[in-house]
Amino acid sequence: MEKALRLRMVLFVLIFLTSIHNIAEGATFVGICMPVKSQIIELDTLLVGLADKGHEVYLVMGEHPSVPPLPKNVIDSKVKLLTFKVRSPDFMDFEKPEVQKNGVFAFFDNPRERYIPIKGVAFVNNWTKILHGYFGDLLTDEDFDRKMTKLKPDMIIVNNAFAFAPTAYLFPYKYKIPYVTSAVLGPPESGVPQQASFLPSPITKYSDQMTFLQRTVNFMTHRFISIMTTHKISPDYYAKYLPNVIQKPFHQLVADSELFIITSKHPSIDYPQLALPNTIFAGGMMTRPGKPLPNELQNFMDGHKNGVVVVTFGSLAMYIPDQVIQKLLSAFSKIKYGVIWRYTGSKKLNLPSHVKVLPWLPQNDLLAHPNTKLFVSHCGNGGSYEALYHGIPVLGFPLMGDQFYNGYRGQHRGVAMVMDILYFTPEDLIENINTMIENSSYYTKAKKLSAIYRDQPWTPQQQAAYWIEHVLKHGGSYLRSPSAHMSWYQYYSVDVVVFLLSSFICIMVVCISCCKCLCRRCCKGKGSKQNKLKTR
Repeated sequence: MEKALRLRMVLFVLIFLTSIHNIAEGATFVGICMPVKSQIIELDTLLVGLADKGHEVYLVMGEHPSVPPLPKNVIDSKVKLLTFKVRSPDFMDFEKPEVQKNGVFAFFDNPRERYIPIKGVAFVNNWTKILHGYFGDLLTDEDFDRKMTKLKPDMIIVNNAFAFAPTAYLFPYKYKIPYVTSAVLGPPESGVPQQASFLPSPITKYSDQMTFLQRTVNFMTHRFISIMTTHKISPDYYAKYLPNVIQKPFHQLVADSELFIITSKHPSIDYPQLALPNTIFAGGMMTRPGKPLPNELQNFMDGHKNGVVVVTFGSLAMYIPDQVIQKLLSAFSKIKYGVIWRYTGSKKLNLPSHVKVLPWLPQNDLLAHPNTKLFVSHCGNGGSYEALYHGIPVLGFPLMGDQFYNGYRGQHRGVAMVMDILYFTPEDLIENINTMIENSSYYTKAKKLSAIYRDQPWTPQQQAAYWIEHVLKHGGSYLRSPSAHMSWYQYYSVDVVVFLLSSFICIMVVCISCCKCLCRRCCKGKGSKQNKLKTR
């Protein structure tokens, strides 16, 4: 008994010392992102991964009521909030249906906006300006500055800011704190080569097998995205918000990231591409096993033995025209499967008993239910990976941005089908729903890719957390490629090729000139000899 008691005491002491050691090693992380629901949820997931490893984590958000309204329990209890006072009153206007109708979703009323997105580009530019003010409020909030000074974070995570919110990078720069970039797309500053010859652009329908014409279009769209995501932070902005800080170009701010975490890429579903040691492909950050559903939803899912179709068009889409809603409802009313649909419209719908609408869905938990047969989605990044994780085929209606890439990527892999939200008919939708559920190949391929995706030593969340810890301990400079600081002509060795070609041309010109000169002299010498002979 005494030996057993002693052994227990030793084990207790070891556990206690281990816990002290973990606490001693715990660091403080602060995350910052655009005030968009999907971005907040993704960043929250990454911060939870760090909290699970014993670190203290904070999420920076504009002070209530400016913060976007979030359902309960979306932000994990492990994540603490750091709020600042927002003085930009219109920064949440992008969620208003009338703003989206005349901006990012203007193509519903004018299909030409898909190909010449005048209103869409204007919307993005205006949204970027609004975010300048939003992060400017963060930089000048004295109360928030005192919080940061007291907190002394060890590292900052900048999430999905390089494309639309460049001034977010001034936050870690102001406090001289190392930072990590987490993004859906890999910025050029990461040094990862964006080869248009075999890597399809996020706004095209192509795979990695392209014809010459497709490669030409793909090259142009790559350049378009590069232009749209190349920003300048004006000296006036520095003067207004950070007057005592040495000005740095945006390109340098992004390139100085210790690590790049790309949340849209994973080998199980994506096309193979080149990578560098400082770039981590962690597609599906939010994937996880399903949690128990509320009783109301559990009873609905259990009650439909034929299966259930889960429908959502993402947290951003607040405007979908009534004619589209009516076509969707007409199709859903005529299928034999249960339908649970995230609907945020103001118009009351006449619903059949097998169709249920809610303003917010526990998407991951519904996809995990064994009766879920199909996911009708806008093909957002988070939802696409949750469907992959649970092995659910996707019937996609891409609306904008990388959603087209996600949808057609799944279609090329045989686990998705893409429809056009402008021109579909209820009959088309009914036929495709029945085809995807009754044709076992979609389900079989989805389960196979799910098995491949899950067969890894750690989850994307754990992988990202590990590498963030790693660069906090050791720094990320040894992982960084010099290509991140090269201009395009240096990166592609254009200057070297021009130099070698010019040198070759110069040598050839000199050689030809010398040959001509020798020929003239030889000819002249022969001519003079012949003249002498004739004279004799």
